[in-house]
Amino acid sequence: MIYRLAATLLLSGLLAACGTAPRYEPPAPVTRPDQGAPPPQPPPPPGTEIHRYEPPAPQPPQTVRPVPNRAVSVLQRRAADQQRAGDLNGASASLERALRISPRDAVVWHELAVLRERQGRYGQAEEMASKSNSLAAGMDRQLVSDNWLLIARVRRAVGDLAGARAAESRAR
Repeated sequence: MIYRLAATLLLSGLLAACGTAPRYEPPAPVTRPDQGAPPPQPPPPPGTEIHRYEPPAPQPPQTVRPVPNRAVSVLQRRAADQQRAGDLNGASASLERALRISPRDAVVWHELAVLRERQGRYGQAEEMASKSNSLAAGMDRQLVSDNWLLIARVRRAVGDLAGARAAESRAR
């Protein structure tokens, strides 16, 4: 009996502490220039809490760039050293390994495309430059431009002059 009375008092105390519920205020009506101003709304009663919706502040668009991977960087440097030494097959193996580690790295795709161009494998060079463009779109305009210039060079090398001109115009 005493527990029931204590529980009732506790519950009524909690309900009293809640006070009044916050009041929702609808957004102001939209008016057109040919209409007059909307009629003024009466002020809320004293002690009433009003919550207004405020949209979040606009955020600038963010680009998602891959985090540089140390192993990939080491493999890229190794490939550059191998190319300078004339070991194009070794450089190719190093860049392919880098792509297995980081398959969405547009720079590695571009480097491999340049290497394929040096090897005379023009079809692969164009495919890899296109893959690099698809990964770099919206993030790295210079890389996209470099890829289009590479595509123009390989198209010209295989005799596709119209395709080369189209690629050069896209590089701009």
